[in-house]
Amino acid sequence: MGGVHLHRTPADQASPVPRQLPPPSLHFVARVDEIRQLSALATRSSASAPVLVVISGPGGVGKTTLALNALHPLTNAFKDGHLYADLRPSGTEANVEAGEVLGQFLRALGVPPEKIPIGLAEQQALFRTITAQRSSLLLIDNATSAAQVYPLLPAGSSMTVVTSRQRLGALVAAGGHLVNLSPLGQSESLELLERTIGADRVAREPHAAAELAVLCHGMPIALCGAAARLGSRPERSLAREVAELRDEHRRLSVLSIDETLSVQASFDLSYRELPPQSRRLYRLLSLHPGLNFSLAVAQSAAGLSKHTTEYLTTSLVDSSLLEETGDDRFRFNDLIRIHARECCRRHSRKSDQVAARGRIVEWYVNTTRNADRVLTPYRTPPEYLNQHGPSAPPEFPDRAAALRWLDEERANLMAVTRSAHSNGMAEATWHLCDAQWSLFLYRRHYRDRLEIDEIGVASARSWGNRAAEADMLKRQGRLLGMMGKLTQAVECLTEAATINRSISNRRGEADSIADLARVHLDHGDAAAAIRHLDIALRMHRQRGDDRDVALTLVAAGLARLDAGDVKNALSELKEAHRMLGEHVDGDPYNFARASIALGKVNVRLGEHGSALHNLQEGLALMERFGSEYHLAEVWALLGQLAEASKEDHQATEHYNRALRIYVALDASEAREIESRIQRLNASRGLP
Repeated sequence: MGGVHLHRTPADQASPVPRQLPPPSLHFVARVDEIRQLSALATRSSASAPVLVVISGPGGVGKTTLALNALHPLTNAFKDGHLYADLRPSGTEANVEAGEVLGQFLRALGVPPEKIPIGLAEQQALFRTITAQRSSLLLIDNATSAAQVYPLLPAGSSMTVVTSRQRLGALVAAGGHLVNLSPLGQSESLELLERTIGADRVAREPHAAAELAVLCHGMPIALCGAAARLGSRPERSLAREVAELRDEHRRLSVLSIDETLSVQASFDLSYRELPPQSRRLYRLLSLHPGLNFSLAVAQSAAGLSKHTTEYLTTSLVDSSLLEETGDDRFRFNDLIRIHARECCRRHSRKSDQVAARGRIVEWYVNTTRNADRVLTPYRTPPEYLNQHGPSAPPEFPDRAAALRWLDEERANLMAVTRSAHSNGMAEATWHLCDAQWSLFLYRRHYRDRLEIDEIGVASARSWGNRAAEADMLKRQGRLLGMMGKLTQAVECLTEAATINRSISNRRGEADSIADLARVHLDHGDAAAAIRHLDIALRMHRQRGDDRDVALTLVAAGLARLDAGDVKNALSELKEAHRMLGEHVDGDPYNFARASIALGKVNVRLGEHGSALHNLQEGLALMERFGSEYHLAEVWALLGQLAEASKEDHQATEHYNRALRIYVALDASEAREIESRIQRLNASRGLP
């Protein structure tokens, strides 16, 4: 073949066995599972089934380091040596041609240069013929495509390991084993710092070392870059290094030492290899302010069809620039996100950035409004008109699906709300704040809602919409009252009532007055609460809105109960329960509230049968909605009911269920429940 005789000549026999693997890293840490996986695969290599492994991951994650540290202990299992090729050496733009690599391999295997064929197909055939009876180990570094790798695959009892920023799905489909490498965890990052700059230095500044590891986001190239800077300046504190790295705009450049250790250059290379449409999506996705996002959000950011967006996100995942966290869900590594944002600032027009950010925000506005519409169908929020094109938000088939989406997107909703506000999207911001009210009703995330209300009031004022301002002030006042901030609550609600009166919004004025009553009630002033509620009730009856009348009756009944007027409390709550029951399909949440309130009066009156019926009715509905706060309220009332029946063990169980929820919600009611449990335990002689 090609004039080469395959019997060994004296020169061939004198040729040394190739030992081409570069030395392993002295600072290798962790990767225990990956090392174990590669070791197990090495034992499976045989003449009939050579082993192929693809180690994939973003630039700088440590693919080559893993390969070298995993393969060196295995070299004795491959008696005919090991070969190494770097298909894209550091500092170069072009790939090394397969023919050049095969020529190097053949010379290393003892083929005289003049006997090496010129054509790639002949070179490949000769290489496979020579390796057919050999036990060889190959490391092919920095491959960019499966086509690059195919000609370099040996025959025989061999193991080939390929490192690539691409997932090289064609090689996996052909029987290769994929090892997808992720960034290091926090403990492994700290271990790498200890090995590179010294354990004593890390121990002297543990908090700074921990933050340094976080700022490097588990990327070994970044950790080693920081270590190189610190190593060359032994007197420099870790705290000083951390202070520089906190600035996102400078972080990549600070962590770039030279062309062999440069976070910036590593990510730039991956970016340049993308086709134009993928580059554009990479840039625009960096405008998403949250930690992860769905395919639908990516589609909105890009303003493309679902099919095209799916194709482009797949290309980013395959290039290790985007991580897939679930079905149609993605996230950036934080360092890669910083790079994508820099690319966006440098290469995307300002108008494109504004439009993409607007499409992202409006997708969340419209989707959250869809969820809110399912959860609170009785609300009639003002219409919102998209300013950046259609956003194709999903619809929700039922309350469970809507609430599940809100729960899953809670962190993103907060991030998008802040981003929209800081970027001057006042109208969209207010609508997003408004639409998240149902999430608070069901979940009672007080701290989240406090920030949302503050942003909502500010955005309404920037927007110049007095009705929107009054509505958000009313919510803010109600929330502040629940949180025990009486003075601030009264100020907000009084201002809301004043604005509504000035714009002739009778419903808004009455609602604000009713909320003022709730604040007074929450702080023990039942008489003031009843005065305000009587005014609000009269205004709502004049308007003829049965639902508003019923909700005000619930509040009035609870106020009269607190004031000791149990008879009138029972009468008002029965009327509210009846009125809301007539519209239970449209507003089951408030019907459940009325059931619980009526059960509370029954408990006070000692009407155990009625109490149990009404509380179980409310419990069943609130369990369906997953409304934690009201579930705790029911369990607390069931505890009182059991305690009144001398069922102390049952009462304690109910109280403990309520307490766990109240503590998780950071609700003030937890203190009263703790007192009840302590009293019961004391009566039973328990600690």
